[in-house]
Amino acid sequence: MEKLIKFALQTIRGTAPSVVIMDIGLNDLCDKDADPDTVALSILALVELLLKDLQLICFVLSQVLPRKNQPFSGYNRRVWHLNGLLKEAFKSDPGAKFWLHPGLCNPLQNIFTRDGIHLNDEGHQALY
Repeated sequence: MEKLIKFALQTIRGTAPSVVIMDIGLNDLCDKDADPDTVALSILALVELLLKDLQLICFVLSQVLPRKNQPFSGYNRRVWHLNGLLKEAFKSDPGAKFWLHPGLCNPLQNIFTRDGIHLNDEGHQALY
């Protein structure tokens, strides 16, 4: 998460946008000791910082995607818990939106490469 914050701040400040759409993969949850509540707080702190610091009109955060090949049992439950926390938190901020990808929540076809983590061509098409 620290790398994301540093990268996001450096990159986004340099372009001075009024709207930011962020899609994160979030390897942080791959650590069995990682707490989704703490990760959510870190993400929300970044969003708040960007909204205030850059005076954004709108910030959109895309859902964290579950994985076909989970790094450990229960990983995807953590992902859905994190997404639920973020979705709920974004309800109270008119400048921030949480986006659930319709084509990626319950896909009818395989959207992952062989590693079960990254999106294949069909997955990228659904993402776009």
